[in-house]
Amino acid sequence: MRVRMIFAVLLCLILSGCVSGGSEGGGTVEEESVLSIREMELLQAEDPDSENLAGMLQRNGSGIMVQIGAGDRLGSGVICGVEQDCLVILTAAHVLAGEEAIRVTFADGLSVVCDDFTCMEVGDAGLLRVKASDIPEENRENYLCAVIDREIFEKTAAGDGCIVMGSRDGVAAEAYEGVLLDHWIYVEDYGCHMMWVRAEGKPGMSGGGLFDRQGRLLGILSGENGQGEVAAVPLSLILAQMGTE
Repeated sequence: MRVRMIFAVLLCLILSGCVSGGSEGGGTVEEESVLSIREMELLQAEDPDSENLAGMLQRNGSGIMVQIGAGDRLGSGVICGVEQDCLVILTAAHVLAGEEAIRVTFADGLSVVCDDFTCMEVGDAGLLRVKASDIPEENRENYLCAVIDREIFEKTAAGDGCIVMGSRDGVAAEAYEGVLLDHWIYVEDYGCHMMWVRAEGKPGMSGGGLFDRQGRLLGILSGENGQGEVAAVPLSLILAQMGTE
């Protein structure tokens, strides 16, 4: 087992950062719901090696992204499904830490306060549940669920191209192409296995998504090391704790 040491200064707070809040304002869960959210369409690039896949994901997938306001900090989140009368959003656990209420801003500008959120026991991942009653009917068609495919996730390997996307300066405002360095590596500072990616990461992108080149969700962004490398919580670790394996 390879162990990559990351010093604390390089960890999760770098991506969630202390960015001052400026914004106000298929799915993983299969239970019957009063919400009906479409799944994002996969990217269809004729020549993936020459096209701007990050830009395509921003255009096609902005509806799966949210911005998280936690006190004076900003983070990111990814809509992953519906659960009964709630929209379920994945983010990084450290973005939620110490807060009693979180402000969630969607791609169309709708902003709601959410007090139903939990942090997972293993890995830097958390879940928010936004009530359907807080989302007007006319807004719901603007939102999308991230594409989650466990079989495709298991086939990912070092060297695969990928995309990281966050909501630091606005919902889905940052998207960068990268390369997967390790699909499953134990990171001592996190105390669990993570995905390791060569890609740009900025403050406020924590809780954003790591995607494959067609836009499938692979993990949730957690931290970076200041050397152009980003850590993400693996999708498999998240699904295991959501009971959706």
